[in-house]
Amino acid sequence: MKKMYTFKSWWIVGILLCVMGAFSSCLKSGDETIALESGEADVLILGGWKVDRASIYDAVDHTYISDLPEQMLLGTLFELKENGTGVMIQDQSERTISWNLSSDGIPFVLFLGNNTYDLISLGEKVMVLETPYTVDGESVILRYVLIKHTAADTEGTEQENATQIISSSESAILNKGGFKLSVPKGAIPENDKGGDGKVAFSAQEFDQLPAPLPDGLSAIEGTGMKFEPMNFTFRTPLTLEVPLKGYNADEVGLYRYNEATGLWELLPFSSVDDELASVSVIDLGYFILAKKESSVHTGGLFIDKKFFDAGYYYYVTLIPLDGSMDGIRRIGFAADGSDLYMSNIPFGEYKVELAREQKNNWQDASSATQYISNDIIIAINTPLRGGNGGFGSYTGWTELTTEDIAGHEFYWVNGRPDYAWGEETKTYGTGKFQATLTWVNVSESITDYDLHLTVPGSSKDVYFGNKNVGAFELDRDWISTLGNATENIYSINDEFTPGTYKVRVHHYSGVIGKRYNCRILIDGVVVKSVSGAITTNKQYDDIYSFTIE
Repeated sequence: MKKMYTFKSWWIVGILLCVMGAFSSCLKSGDETIALESGEADVLILGGWKVDRASIYDAVDHTYISDLPEQMLLGTLFELKENGTGVMIQDQSERTISWNLSSDGIPFVLFLGNNTYDLISLGEKVMVLETPYTVDGESVILRYVLIKHTAADTEGTEQENATQIISSSESAILNKGGFKLSVPKGAIPENDKGGDGKVAFSAQEFDQLPAPLPDGLSAIEGTGMKFEPMNFTFRTPLTLEVPLKGYNADEVGLYRYNEATGLWELLPFSSVDDELASVSVIDLGYFILAKKESSVHTGGLFIDKKFFDAGYYYYVTLIPLDGSMDGIRRIGFAADGSDLYMSNIPFGEYKVELAREQKNNWQDASSATQYISNDIIIAINTPLRGGNGGFGSYTGWTELTTEDIAGHEFYWVNGRPDYAWGEETKTYGTGKFQATLTWVNVSESITDYDLHLTVPGSSKDVYFGNKNVGAFELDRDWISTLGNATENIYSINDEFTPGTYKVRVHHYSGVIGKRYNCRILIDGVVVKSVSGAITTNKQYDDIYSFTIE
């Protein structure tokens, strides 16, 4: 079992100096990370960099141990300028730094304290640094992944993380473009062996909608956000805070594209203030804030906190009784000691599913998860009208009353409400390289896509018929099972054969034109995330290529 290390902050305090040294290995591709060559490194290294990940690796076999406690360097900014000058911005303080190149044009980084950082990879958007370190008498490797950032990032105080790997035993927050995704402990399912699962979260803005919005809606500029992993159902709900962009909460709605139904689903706000609204989500994907026409009426559900016990988070899932909306689930939540609100609910009849987690804070793991299996049916048909403050000033709530709740014999059942939240997704492998292909199979539309990785020096791709090649393994293969389909290829060690690698998606059988999403990560950074569809049987889509030298 790997040892968990504790670190004090003293070792990271100091001025960053970039001085001459040697290059140990590199990745390159036409899109993101390109190889170091004489005369190019001094150009690639210029500009702004931000620490995106900080991790601990075993000093012998270079296997991942854990992220650095509390991500102490996360968000630290570096601005490298010409003539060997630069600045480091950490905790809102700015320090002068310097750098230079060796005779062959290859830089490396040196912290004060005689800690030399080897440059593992340098490209247009990604820089990876490593250094040996000794703690508690044991040797480890510290790895830092830096990504390019703009001047606007330097001026802001918000740390917006492009990619973040979170495990079952961790809680974390992912910020991007004013959105804030909160992931509590235990929300990441365990892996197939019952151990701690890990998921790479990422966020990116988008302009091109995966499908047109319904009539009567107009997208608000700058609010399109894609959160990944796609087509992944978490064990417990996450919380997503959304910027309202100056609109009142009753004028707008947050919409998520449902890959299974091909519809934009309107998510209920659980809390609002002048600038932000929050929603509860059990899976991620494409989100956008849209303005509703005045003729578009929605209602709201309210449950008084007097029905709730202290020390719990409560959730209400509304499942439409209209069969045409099958697969759409709307979740509202209430923190410990709060009333429960759900706004932006389309008119109609719903089955109500109640669940709760025993915990006091959002970041805590649940000591127990329970649900009530009784059938509760409600009709939402009263327009919800906004007030001058929070939800307490709104009118038109549909309230679950004493007759609905207290008038019945309800029994809390231990366990996760799979029917309400959907079956959780088992986590899959992560490594220095990871390619994940996802899509959704429904009963009337089944497709079998296959993920392929071409490995130089091998006569066969890594795919379902050849699951292990060199440093790579396919640990998820999906054929025709219904639900969130996943195929995943990842590196099980860092001994990559030199040459060019290619990631492709193959339509093996089934319905053509099915949407898929494919995401590629190298060193924990998303280098490609694309949604597409193959419209010809047996066709391949080229997704990404990179070269190891």
